[in-house]
Amino acid sequence: MQQVRRSANYAWNGRAGRLQINAIAARPPFMQSLDSMTVRYEEYVQALVPLEAMDPKVFIGGEDASQKLCNFILALALVYNDFKVVIVGHHAVDTVEPKNLMVKTPEVGMFNAVRIGMFRLHAGIFRELFDLIYNNADVLAEPFFSRLERKLTSEGRAHWQALCDIASSRPKDNPELKALLLVRNKVAFHYDPAALFAGYRMSCVDDVTNPPLVSRGNTMQATHFFFADAAAMSYMSEAAEQDALMDILCGRSPLTHRINVALYELVTKFVAERGFAWKTASA
Repeated sequence: MQQVRRSANYAWNGRAGRLQINAIAARPPFMQSLDSMTVRYEEYVQALVPLEAMDPKVFIGGEDASQKLCNFILALALVYNDFKVVIVGHHAVDTVEPKNLMVKTPEVGMFNAVRIGMFRLHAGIFRELFDLIYNNADVLAEPFFSRLERKLTSEGRAHWQALCDIASSRPKDNPELKALLLVRNKVAFHYDPAALFAGYRMSCVDDVTNPPLVSRGNTMQATHFFFADAAAMSYMSEAAEQDALMDILCGRSPLTHRINVALYELVTKFVAERGFAWKTASA
């Protein structure tokens, strides 16, 4: 007998082995992961401490640190910011969640479209970070960077080493890397037509109750192809069945904490190790 597990927002088809996604109304479980921890945008802004300034030369290479190393640390700073921006985006969207997510309306469809877009970006940034680390092995071997690693706290060193281990592993040997690579290459930072069609078939063809939907206006503001979101949602839900990806997107993986600690320490200690001081920024 076909087993179907249901919740308020999605159903699990035991025979098909996948989430049955409504193009507009339903949300897979990874899209509900932040529901209990919504933070208003204003709270993020209020939590920021007063501005400090640095000498612009901090990211200009010299005898102590190569320009490539400076570029690498600058990139890590942007990765750190991007993770935070995605989390802020999740929570900002949550503040305008429609009251009834089970109805098929443009409002619900647009809400889900933004949510799934944020999760796609979230998964893609993880993978891009590992590529960044892997492609800069020569930078990690520089004497200055080795000295910088020794300046990290024991926790920071452990987390950075864990990220390096993931980056240097092969996808087939690392479930987290394999899952992130799948999402990034198919529906996050790259657009794979065949993968999107597989998602479209699952969401809009195999499910006869869920026809392709569109808001067809005369401007970008008035138009949205909800069937494309449904295709991405369905394909990502297939990938999300891998426990590793579910853990990452639902916040159960230690990856986000590792990134927060390791990248914060590397960027801030890089500035100090180069001999540049922080100073209060003028208004």
